[in-house]
Amino acid sequence: MQTPTSWNALLVGPAAAPQPPLATIAEQALRSHPHRGAFKQVRCVCRAGVLMLRGRVPSYFLKQVAQSAVSQVDGVKRVINRIEVVA
Repeated sequence: MQTPTSWNALLVGPAAAPQPPLATIAEQALRSHPHRGAFKQVRCVCRAGVLMLRGRVPSYFLKQVAQSAVSQVDGVKRVINRIEVVA
């Protein structure tokens, strides 16, 4: 009995484009936000879906806006907001 050659073929689909790190995607979300000018000093660090925000903003409102913006990024499971509010 002969085995069809297609049974031995390796099926490979198109290669997926590499994804940037989650922290980079979160920072891009902040840089494209309408309040982006206030987030210039905010940085993101991510480990296992837990995103930590660090930096400074001028109000508690903007601290919450930053947290809300990055929490909507696919793959973020939790946000730790260590942003300082400075006048």
